[in-house]
Amino acid sequence: MVLMVPINAVIAMKTKTYQVAQMKSKDSRIRLMNEMLNGIKVLKLYAWELAFRDKVSEIRESELKVLKKAAYLGAMSTFTWVCAPFFLARWL
Repeated sequence: MVLMVPINAVIAMKTKTYQVAQMKSKDSRIRLMNEMLNGIKVLKLYAWELAFRDKVSEIRESELKVLKKAAYLGAMSTFTWVCAPFFLARWL
């Protein structure tokens, strides 16, 4: 059980890193969406919908990659905490 504390600390630090990366992606996506909504007349006038859609999709893809990594890390953390008592009982 003592070994679980450092493992959990490493997982928590990685989770924080992923969370910061996700927030940066989310901020840039929201900033771009606000820019699009504020200038929707110009966007429609010059037919820039596809270009901005591609930009938003690119940012979303990077955000989803980070979310997927964070989900895998959370699943690994949950798995280790759930399995720790069974491993401990097995070795004792």
